Amino acid sequence: MTAVVALALVVAGTLVSLPSPADAQSVTPGDWSIVDRQPAGAALVVEMVGGEEILGALARTGDVDLVLVLATGAERAMPKSAVVEVRTGRRVRDSLKNGMAYGGLAGAAAMSVLVLTLFSLCDGTCDAPSFGSVFFPAVAMGVGGGVAAGAGVDAAFTRPLVLYRAIR
Repeated sequence: MTAVVALALVVAGTLVSLPSPADAQSVTPGDWSIVDRQPAGAALVVEMVGGEEILGALARTGDVDLVLVLATGAERAMPKSAVVEVRTGRRVRDSLKNGMAYGGLAGAAAMSVLVLTLFSLCDGTCDAPSFGSVFFPAVAMGVGGGVAAGAGVDAAFTRPLVLYRAIR
């Protein structure tokens, strides 16, 4: 039972230390430099303080405002101070690394718990092979299956690329 608790603590500690998907694509809050470098015509989604989302193509950006060309062809200027977030209009794939890492850890943990549980139920009358000859191959299979599942899940999702986020 001590081995189960130790393994659970190792897995939990590793999961906590992994970067989250949000960390994988971080912007410095309040920094407009990425938006300012976008070419004219770049498709953007701008979220305003009141929650309104404005879709358009970048016309220009200045020190105090951001100007988009809307689908109607009209230009709309927005004060930068009222902008909460700016995202690209196109969606990008998430990195597969974090899904593979989480999947591998989950697979290892699941197989560890399964093997430890099965061996703890064996009261000495079982005709079972040695613990090590079952545990390590089972965990390796769990890691492999988890990595494949995690990569598959991550590959199925896309997200908008955040270019600007206001200081909260």
